[in-house]
Amino acid sequence: MVSYLNVPMFSCNAQLYSSQIVLYERTNCIESLILSKPICATWNNGEAVQGLQNNGGTNAVVVLGRNNTQWTATAEGRFFTPTCAPCSTAFTANCSVVPLPIELLSFTGRNNGGTNVLEWATASEQNSARFEVERSADGDIFEPIITVEAAGNSNSRSST
Repeated sequence: MVSYLNVPMFSCNAQLYSSQIVLYERTNCIESLILSKPICATWNNGEAVQGLQNNGGTNAVVVLGRNNTQWTATAEGRFFTPTCAPCSTAFTANCSVVPLPIELLSFTGRNNGGTNVLEWATASEQNSARFEVERSADGDIFEPIITVEAAGNSNSRSST
């Protein structure tokens, strides 16, 4: 996962862009989540692109209506399921994941004398009830370990 949180837009430093890109290794799904993307009319006439391109830059897939056009986005996500060779998988990918109602600032894990300790912080939470921590021995089958209460609705830093 790559997160961009409150990045000043080029030529519009007062306008901030926040998004995440999530790569799902075992499914080839690529998730593009945009928390906030305003129009910066003073650069490139406010036109922007949302999509993916191949490694050589010779082929691209863009989101409908977002290929060098003016557009805004707030709290939305797009899923891409590449079918290129050799990147396709032997099973059907399930890419129907819903974006989280949180802004994740950090997530760390460490071993403390045979016990794994997970710590995370959020910048904000919207209608969040809980965090469910799970584990897996094979990366396919997960089992719950603990449920941690969330902040619910918060616009300030919260740590767990």
